[in-house]
Amino acid sequence: VGAQSQVSMTQVARARLREMGCPDKPLWFTELGWPSYTAGLSFRVTPAMQARFLIRSLLLGLKEDVANLSIYTFWDEDPSSSAGRPQESHFGLFGWPRSERRAKPAFTAVQNLLAVFGNATTITDASSEYVFPGDVYALRISGDPSGRTAIAFWDGRSTAITGVLGVNFSSYRFRLRVPAGTHRA
Repeated sequence: VGAQSQVSMTQVARARLREMGCPDKPLWFTELGWPSYTAGLSFRVTPAMQARFLIRSLLLGLKEDVANLSIYTFWDEDPSSSAGRPQESHFGLFGWPRSERRAKPAFTAVQNLLAVFGNATTITDASSEYVFPGDVYALRISGDPSGRTAIAFWDGRSTAITGVLGVNFSSYRFRLRVPAGTHRA
């Protein structure tokens, strides 16, 4: 699911809740994840792509005030257990076999997200503060007890690249002025 689609689906769900007379019901994203499996499929998600997609979805979910974000799943499963759908065994934050405890990039990305933003209380869209093409995101994360603020940027523009879920891993150059003494990661 692309960033625009995820935000749109959240807005549609909220509209349906309003129509049903329960606009204050919290939304939950359950089984949020992508399989890092690249063999023999028409689409391929590498472990690095899995990490990027997961972090973007977590940030967008928080921005959209989703009450619960559940990652699917902690461990990859035994690849021989998924019969005709081998990708189903590769959603985990840790690879197979479990005995090796091999963290995938998605696990490290979630750890980093929590280390940088874990105590923040507010996520707002900061895209309008920059001159970006459409579907390039800037989210301001603030409300940390230490007073720090961070901005997460990413390019979510789609193209027709076959075999990569239509995602363009292009770049967009811009200059970001930050106050002296500011930490950049």
